[in-house]
Amino acid sequence: MKLSHCLFCGPAAHQILFRQEGRDPYLELVEDQIEGMERCWNVCLECGFVFRSPVLGEAISEVLYSRYERNVFKNTTPDAYFDKIINLPAVESENFQKTNWLKQALIRSDPSRDVSTFRILDVGCGGGTLLHSLSDELGAGAINGVELNPAYASLARRRLKAEIRNEPYKPNLFGHKFD
Repeated sequence: MKLSHCLFCGPAAHQILFRQEGRDPYLELVEDQIEGMERCWNVCLECGFVFRSPVLGEAISEVLYSRYERNVFKNTTPDAYFDKIINLPAVESENFQKTNWLKQALIRSDPSRDVSTFRILDVGCGGGTLLHSLSDELGAGAINGVELNPAYASLARRRLKAEIRNEPYKPNLFGHKFD
């Protein structure tokens, strides 16, 4: 579903950071379900939460996960796939690019603050590869994730020193605010 509001602030204004064009192997697995929908990365102007639109509903997410497991994890284990992703060279790593962008945004938001003190939440964290990159690069001690797929949530819990919740995100799920 196209998301026009922040999951944290509700109807707060947001700004499009960039429109995602071209191939997205992740969303291609459900392209028949969201065909023609504009894909954007947005930032909430109230709280700074970065989110992707469209946000996939529960039914589409189930289709995506079943196709992902069948098409991406074939001939490999989730742990081997995790290791492959976290060991990609920086020039090939989407996680490296996202981590670098976030690090710069955090520094701009509070230049006097040590980046390792920021609290990070990844909604839809999958197996935790982005959280792993954030933890490595930022030294972030407080990383948390939310993942609907129980197998991926379990993988992230196993591979990270983080609290990972296997449930839909809702405000105040962790009892504190995030940066």
